[in-house]
Amino acid sequence: MDETVHISSLVVQIQPRNLDALKTQCLAYKSREATIEIAAVDPAGKVVVLLETPSRQHIVDFIDWLQLREGVRAVCSDCHVPHNWTDKIARKMQASKEVWGHIFGIIDTREKFLDHRLEMASREWRRFEANDSLECRNCHDEQFMDFTRQSSRAAAAHQRGLVEGDATCITCHKGIAHELPDMAGVHGWE
Repeated sequence: MDETVHISSLVVQIQPRNLDALKTQCLAYKSREATIEIAAVDPAGKVVVLLETPSRQHIVDFIDWLQLREGVRAVCSDCHVPHNWTDKIARKMQASKEVWGHIFGIIDTREKFLDHRLEMASREWRRFEANDSLECRNCHDEQFMDFTRQSSRAAAAHQRGLVEGDATCITCHKGIAHELPDMAGVHGWE
């Protein structure tokens, strides 16, 4: 009999108004072959969850479950770092250009950053378009979307874009996590 125990700690960012509900839900998860402990809570919206499970798959299942809790927020790496190891390494190499820009004064101040923001955002949007918004789809799978719970406009757009393949997530959801740069002159953004 395998006695291996898998232990993981997770830092979860959540809207502060949802903190208590998340703690209660996590502790109730214990009945699913996992032992959960809330190790720390920051009232500003951060929870450290300790997880002990009989397999790595249980950890993945818990993370999948956790990401669906109301108020749980994505962090930078969820959207900007691919989950697949090979793609992740390639993206980190690309990101070194951004570090270079900071070190050598191209974007080392807020003003310079804002001056280059549309260029940097456009590059990231092109990357998302080229990989069919892979980082979005790591968490949001159209197979699990309930179009009946969406507005008719959103459901129609998701059907056309995601199911029929006429668009990808970033086509419509630019600015979903960041304030948009000045979009003057951007094709299709009138």
